[in-house]
Amino acid sequence: VNQCGPAQPFQALTEEFKLSKKTGEQSGNVFNAVASYCVICLLSYITGEPLTYVRRKSIDCIVQMKEQNMLSFLGLQALLHSQLVALIDGPQIADAESVDDVIFGEKKALAAAGKDNFEAISSYEANQL
Repeated sequence: VNQCGPAQPFQALTEEFKLSKKTGEQSGNVFNAVASYCVICLLSYITGEPLTYVRRKSIDCIVQMKEQNMLSFLGLQALLHSQLVALIDGPQIADAESVDDVIFGEKKALAAAGKDNFEAISSYEANQL
């Protein structure tokens, strides 16, 4: 009997993106390597990998993005990482100025972008508690 769990197709995708990341690293295609790593982090979460492992991958991914100055996906990865940290450490992380020493000052950046954005985020956070 072939048992195909719901995570199996995502696990297959994860393997493809691992290959894509490795190929990007070997060929010097930093954009492909970083983009693949972001997807690997997301798929690791979806497939039920322990959150602490996904968190470590996410930290490494963010560090690599910053080292390579590849910030195209930083916002998305920061969002995923913040959610991981909130699931692991609790919702009080929403008030932190930094997360795992890789994400800094998102609230201040949102506030600087405009009062409406800050109010929307504050309203969202209040509704999540």
